[in-house]
Amino acid sequence: GEVLVAPIGLAPAGHRHEQLTAGVLREVPRKRADATKYRAGSVLIVGGSRGLSGAPILAGLAAFRADAGYVTLAVPESILAPVEVAVLEAVKRPLPEDGAGIVPVCVPAGGVLPNWSLSVTVTVDPTA
Repeated sequence: GEVLVAPIGLAPAGHRHEQLTAGVLREVPRKRADATKYRAGSVLIVGGSRGLSGAPILAGLAAFRADAGYVTLAVPESILAPVEVAVLEAVKRPLPEDGAGIVPVCVPAGGVLPNWSLSVTVTVDPTA
């Protein structure tokens, strides 16, 4: 059949809860043309739990939208698959978890997160 696209009379407009104005965005440093992913900023996101993959996924996507060059998502093994699919560009590291899907408070960083020293920003979900 025929597809008809018609305007419905709504003009694009801001909203009263808007926080990132054009003035704020002008102050954000831009990547240099010769920047590599290692020089453009690194982010390590640790979070999520069984059945709750949304927060680390959204944080990872936001990091890339903010122009981070290297993003690592450390998530429980049980949610690694959906995180892999949702945030293709990020490096993913599985975190060990117990039978209840809980990540131990003390996880040895060297084996799970070998490049942790690259990170400038770390986001930790306290429910993970």
